Amino acid sequence: MNFKGVPESEDTLLFGIPEAKPPLSEQTIRDMKLVDDPVIYLKPRTDGQQYKGTILHVDKEQGYCVQLSGKHSLFVHSLDKLERTPEVGESLKLSYPHEEGQKATLSIQETQSQTRTRGRK
Repeated sequence: MNFKGVPESEDTLLFGIPEAKPPLSEQTIRDMKLVDDPVIYLKPRTDGQQYKGTILHVDKEQGYCVQLSGKHSLFVHSLDKLERTPEVGESLKLSYPHEEGQKATLSIQETQSQTRTRGRK
């Protein structure tokens, strides 16, 4: 009991400990309505894999970002596995190293409007 006569556990819930957020789920990502009919990868492979696409969502509090690759594939990356926190709208290639413990590198990808084409003269 504390000084107010409230059991300590109830006092903690009432006065200051924030509620824990539910764990990240496919439904959480689906409810964001980032794309129609998404295929969601909550735990993409990180053993030397590369992922290319646009960052659609970043949640620094929960520690993840969502990357669109293709028209419907959403990859959820853990921010603590990346060398930096990406920005929404960035078109990136995320490259995970083969070695454990190293962070994935992020490199800017040119969009089609930025890419030069060779025309015939």
